[in-house]
Amino acid sequence: MRTSKYNIKKRLNDKEWILYNSLSNTLAVIENKQMDLLESKNYDELIKVDNDLSKKLVRGGYLIEDDFDENVFLDYKLQESRYDKTVLALTIAPTLDCNFRCSYCYEKNKYKNIVMTNDTAHSIVEFVAARANTLSELLITWYGGEPLLALNVVEKISNELMDICEKNNIAFDFTIVTNGFLLTKKNAERLQRIGIKTVQITLDGTEEKHNEKRPLKNGGATFKTIINNLVEVTKYFDEIYIRVNCDEENMDDYKNLYFYIKSLNIEKIIMYAAPIRDYEGCYSCGKCFVKKSFKEKEYDIYKSFGEKDFEKFIRRKYPTVTWNSCGADSGNSIVVSADGDLYKCWSDIGNHERSFGNINKIEDLNVMNQIFYFKNPKDNAECYECRMYPICLGGCPYERSIGKTDVCEYSEEILVKYLEGIINGQKSGDVS
Repeated sequence: MRTSKYNIKKRLNDKEWILYNSLSNTLAVIENKQMDLLESKNYDELIKVDNDLSKKLVRGGYLIEDDFDENVFLDYKLQESRYDKTVLALTIAPTLDCNFRCSYCYEKNKYKNIVMTNDTAHSIVEFVAARANTLSELLITWYGGEPLLALNVVEKISNELMDICEKNNIAFDFTIVTNGFLLTKKNAERLQRIGIKTVQITLDGTEEKHNEKRPLKNGGATFKTIINNLVEVTKYFDEIYIRVNCDEENMDDYKNLYFYIKSLNIEKIIMYAAPIRDYEGCYSCGKCFVKKSFKEKEYDIYKSFGEKDFEKFIRRKYPTVTWNSCGADSGNSIVVSADGDLYKCWSDIGNHERSFGNINKIEDLNVMNQIFYFKNPKDNAECYECRMYPICLGGCPYERSIGKTDVCEYSEEILVKYLEGIINGQKSGDVS
């Protein structure tokens, strides 16, 4: 028996310690005496002192068998997840046109006034139909450009895909990423009819800050229209995510926006902050956060919300273990642009050098066995040996591929701050 190399600890108070394992994603609070026995590797005495706790520590992955190779297990889970054929995830951009001109948009030089043709829409449906007998779940994310500019295309493809799913007993989950300007009651009703239950929109602060960063392409304001739409459409969806893209200029306004949205008493809203990143020279690096700095700032803002709201946010910050980073390093996930070009990451849309084929010529291309052009995180020894590796996997694959160096999501210090907040909120000392 030995301790896992993925154990992370922090003193909670004079009598107790936080103990977290990133491989099993479990959290515990244990007393000083038990922690001393665990750290000194006196496992026999630990069993005598607290046999129930020792069993939980084994079950939670804090204690492992001598012959259990955690690196081999991680590599296996990564490959298993990457090549899982039972879940198909498609991100589809029905148009590359957009009615906004956001200051930081990495697509600003790729906008095209084109809408997906019927032939390309048919190719997508045929692509899914050809794989229906192997699927247990179909995930569709509508993206852009602004997908509501091509709502007819979204409806046509969604209806045909729902029909395939129903005939083949495939679970499906459709979502849409929209700027929210065209998310009217009428359009929300149309989205509900085609199975879209989740919506993500972006508000970059309160009215002045948002309008500065996210104007219409003619320069017009957008904030009030989006808010009016939100009030009217929440009943049509299960969840509406409000993403707040933050840099040094508007991060402090996040708190103001949160309490403004809260005052509207809109149900089903889940709000979160995300750092603005400079992709392809699209934005000023000087305004962007280093990722670790963003996490530290985010924590401080949540903390300033007050105890009740802090606990509400902190619960969503519990880590997740997904075994592969995202669709960009998954074999059964692709991005389809309005012209049918295929990509591994939606940040690549419109960059033809990063395309690996076209959906209309799929007969010559084995999409599901594409060689991943993103670097394997284990190639970086520092990442591979880090105790955060199972919940980070080396950071964003796309950012690694374009040479970003600040890919770490957050430090152990920030992680344990979040864990401490979760524990204090739950007031629980059990292994989770």
